[in-house]
Amino acid sequence: METEPKALIYDIHTLSTHDGPGIRTVFFFKGCSLRCNWCQNPESIDKKEQVWHYSLNCLRCGHCIEICPENALKKDEEKGIVIDYERCTGCGLCTYECSGRALKKVGDLYSMKEATRIINREKPFMTKATGGGITVSGGEPLLQADFVASLFQKCRSMNIHTALDTCGQVSWSAFEKVLPFTNLILYDIKLIDAPAHKSLTGAGNKTIIENLLKLSEWIKLNGNNTDLWIRTPLIPGATLTKENIIGIGAFLKENLSNSIDRWELCSFNPLPIEKYNRLGLNWKYRDVSLITKEEGVQALSWAQSVYSEPARVILTGLTSRE
Repeated sequence: METEPKALIYDIHTLSTHDGPGIRTVFFFKGCSLRCNWCQNPESIDKKEQVWHYSLNCLRCGHCIEICPENALKKDEEKGIVIDYERCTGCGLCTYECSGRALKKVGDLYSMKEATRIINREKPFMTKATGGGITVSGGEPLLQADFVASLFQKCRSMNIHTALDTCGQVSWSAFEKVLPFTNLILYDIKLIDAPAHKSLTGAGNKTIIENLLKLSEWIKLNGNNTDLWIRTPLIPGATLTKENIIGIGAFLKENLSNSIDRWELCSFNPLPIEKYNRLGLNWKYRDVSLITKEEGVQALSWAQSVYSEPARVILTGLTSRE
């Protein structure tokens, strides 16, 4: 008897309006094939269960240190405790016993039955009238493509719109499993220059570009039943340069001008700093602020000046007015 497949998911957002059209339920899968310096979800990177620490909630009782089977916790004068992530297995025992709720498990295995139960509960908000549906994000959900394909197939049978949020740094075979059941793809193009991409994300962009071109052909061959949105994060000192934005726009115009329904320029978000703190990680963008409204508008004008359909390029996310 086969064991029911499970997926490692670290968060589920309901009533979301930021990850595709309408009101959506978003499943965040753990594990990523990139290591972007500006990552907004550092808890998504490792494909393993983890524990993070809210130092402000810590009672300094030391009970978690006593019960940890891996000796992965130790006292710290400033934070209360620190976690040795080389030792920590993410078993979660400390989180169950923490009186101050200073410890939280990040990542749980979900069965298809459990995921379907959540979808059924939220289905009234994901109707055609609201234009919503479900989105799988991460991390990189296609690292768990078998589960995503089954989940999307289930949604299709329930007439629920499906969206895949991907960085593209996966095998094409992973896409092939999921595409027949996918209504929308949110595809990241962060940097057009390959050496810069490798330096800032941990991998080159060759596979990402190749998969995007294959994706365009797949959409054409399959009756254009799948929409494609391109997403480019606007990261100060990294992706937010005239050369990069115009370079991406020129590439899209030359190779995918008839395949793209929308190109989003997504403003940098400094809020993840607290997530890095909880995981005991340093963040290179710790002191970087929101981009200004003027910077966002400038990036938008660069993109629209070179892209074949300027009206399809939009700016999303918060900006400051300084």
